[in-house]
Amino acid sequence: WEYRALRLLGSPPRIRMLRALGKQPMSSREIAKALDMHLGTVARDISSMQEERLLNIELDGTHRRYSVNTGPTEPPPDE
Repeated sequence: WEYRALRLLGSPPRIRMLRALGKQPMSSREIAKALDMHLGTVARDISSMQEERLLNIELDGTHRRYSVNTGPTEPPPDE
């Protein structure tokens, strides 16, 4: 799982997303707007990073807001 997580960090757009999320939690729409990215690309990358536990999810009413997981990570349950 570490290899998959590190591989995700090899993408400049994902690094930009992580830097933005390190400053403040954002929804996928906010990320797309702030970084001038397509919402579909943001959603796909969020899903991948969340699967490898690089992101935290906060529920804000009916919206999800994402932030960088700065704590220790454990392998996903299927590992």
